[in-house]
Amino acid sequence: MLIDTVLNAKGRDVFTISPDAGVANAAQAMHRQRVGVLVVTGKAGEILGVISERDVIGALGAVGAKRADDIAF
Repeated sequence: MLIDTVLNAKGRDVFTISPDAGVANAAQAMHRQRVGVLVVTGKAGEILGVISERDVIGALGAVGAKRADDIAF
């Protein structure tokens, strides 16, 4: 199977988040868009990295849900 086949079935939309958003915001955006990764973009639209479900779960596990937005990676 080719990656193109997967993309055609799944969709090609890319969802982004700013680096100053909180972890809770990232989790909410992933849930809302039904994706497991968000591309982190700077003010000029440059790609700074990605945040994944695994990152969110790790952050929640480290400090708990009530302090999720206080996490620095």
